Amino acid sequence: MKVVVRIINGLLEEEGIHGDCLADDFDVNQRHYEFTIRLDYDPKDMHLMISTLAHELSHVKQYAIGQLRYDYSNSDVSIWEGKKFNSESMPYDKLPWEIDAVRSEKALMSIYNY
Repeated sequence: MKVVVRIINGLLEEEGIHGDCLADDFDVNQRHYEFTIRLDYDPKDMHLMISTLAHELSHVKQYAIGQLRYDYSNSDVSIWEGKKFNSESMPYDKLPWEIDAVRSEKALMSIYNY
């Protein structure tokens, strides 16, 4: 497995996000093995950068184990645990992979008292 983390100045200003996780390969047996995590550079808020990294790493896990997959026929659709969800028609905080990632992020941050 390969995970590249890119720290990007102005990601929040340019794209409105603190970070994201991209699977860089086509899935093999419904799993991905190459990822890029992009994080907004904010030297004033390292806590936010670390919690965003924890959140995005949970997406790496979701893709790597096949829990979350792309629907290559429709870019607005993701497949979570075998069920299709249109991410454009649902609120971000109601998407099951985001609920799981927030839970994982909080758990990781509490382990390290950060």
